[in-house]
Amino acid sequence: MLQKTKTFLEVARLLSFTEAAYVLGVSQSAVSQTIAALERELGVKLIERSRRKIALTAAGRRFADEASRLLTSFNELVENIRSGRFDDSQTLRIAYLNVFRGRELEKAVVNFSSAHPNIAMDVSALSHEEIYEALCAGTIDIALSDQRRAFSEDFENIVLSETPIYAELAVNHPLAGKKRLSVSDLKNENCILVVPKAFQDKEQTYYADFLGFKGLFLFAETLGAARLMASGGRGFLLSQGDWKRNAEKEASVSTIRVPLFKSGRLLKERFCAFYLKTRRRALIEAFSATLKEEFSR
Repeated sequence: MLQKTKTFLEVARLLSFTEAAYVLGVSQSAVSQTIAALERELGVKLIERSRRKIALTAAGRRFADEASRLLTSFNELVENIRSGRFDDSQTLRIAYLNVFRGRELEKAVVNFSSAHPNIAMDVSALSHEEIYEALCAGTIDIALSDQRRAFSEDFENIVLSETPIYAELAVNHPLAGKKRLSVSDLKNENCILVVPKAFQDKEQTYYADFLGFKGLFLFAETLGAARLMASGGRGFLLSQGDWKRNAEKEASVSTIRVPLFKSGRLLKERFCAFYLKTRRRALIEAFSATLKEEFSR
């Protein structure tokens, strides 16, 4: 698709199949066939054709803008690697949200480490606020976290997935047998959050607003401690997972996860990769590409 996209960008820039063919050193017929193949692959029309002129459709204009930006980043990555700025002696510092339960990060770390065995990888689990502060301070290179704030121009913001939220309860809890739960079903339960003491107030405020939950919050500093609290019947733990998989099997032997709904809609959190644009390195871009590939599987 990369070569087809490059051909399309030339046509979009020149608004001419003939001129694009001349620049690319191929026949006009080859350009036309490439564009047609790209449109079939995307399932959308990119170019309006007439006898005398061509014009981009709305989809074509958007694709041209986004593809041009991505191609520029790709070319920068290639140039950085060719120029030796991707040094195998580097350390990549990664942080992820401490309640994230997906396997994508684990697989990305394994695959990247296999491809670059001399790169040292430092991975840590932090709360949302700790991640934000560490990114701003430059003590981590790239982070996997949920989106709490509006995207900032200071960061590269890469949307990876939207992850459903579950209420994780003790297996013998009266609500554990339900196929789905609403926030109102849990009004008499305590909500258990995994967060350090310094950030408890911010996390409580966020989840009270996000969930509309008016009950009491309890806190644990590790996921293991939070699960012990939940399995002991002290409340429910907020947990993330893949809606397409069997969520119950992803929990511990003493807890079960039930999809959480609000106003009839499944609650979700958007997970993203973040890094500061001023700290952009070929190493970070290469890992973010591996991470995107794992989430897209």
